[in-house]
Amino acid sequence: MSKLLVAEMIFAFSSPCRQIMLLVGNLRLDSDELDTLDDLLLQRRSNQRQQVASMESCATRIALQEKLGLIERLLERVDEACAMI
Repeated sequence: MSKLLVAEMIFAFSSPCRQIMLLVGNLRLDSDELDTLDDLLLQRRSNQRQQVASMESCATRIALQEKLGLIERLLERVDEACAMI
């Protein structure tokens, strides 16, 4: 299974944030894969922001905001990794 496929699957699960961060922390990506992951996360963040903005239900909005926060933390980690290469 490719590393990027694993990264894409992260968003299919509703696992606690710690489990997701551990999974991502164990991935070893080269610079091209990091760039691709960064693009994927940026697109995902944009989509998530649109969903949050369009939600009327408070419970659903909170859940979406939590996922948005996770995406933003992942983006920070990817950006840090890109800067170190």
